[in-house]
Amino acid sequence: TCYADYRDLQQTIDNLFEWSRINKMHFHPDKCEVISISTFRYKYPTDFNWDQMPFFIPFYTLNGTYLEIVDCQRDLGVLVSSNLTWKHHVEYIIKQFITRFNLLRRSYYYLRNINQKRTLYLTLV
Repeated sequence: TCYADYRDLQQTIDNLFEWSRINKMHFHPDKCEVISISTFRYKYPTDFNWDQMPFFIPFYTLNGTYLEIVDCQRDLGVLVSSNLTWKHHVEYIIKQFITRFNLLRRSYYYLRNINQKRTLYLTLV
């Protein structure tokens, strides 16, 4: 069941935290996030009483601190979204490209030496 899965995962998180404490490798709870990867999507509204809801939505904790629930998480330089689409990653790459391209365009105008232009281009692209 959903609750049993939640309980098992929370127990695993607690075991991992205990292991890290014993081995002096502490987790920073504010840097930990929860992402639910599924084709079925439900949102986590925050403006009403959860106790009145007929279903269970899990909130995980690490050392008593609630972990933030996110729709997109960066893992090894790739943005992974909860529905496994590339939309967020492609938007991030395009934003990076535009930033670097504008820097290149502004700096390129003032360079006269062709070797400097080539070095600048190869550094940024």
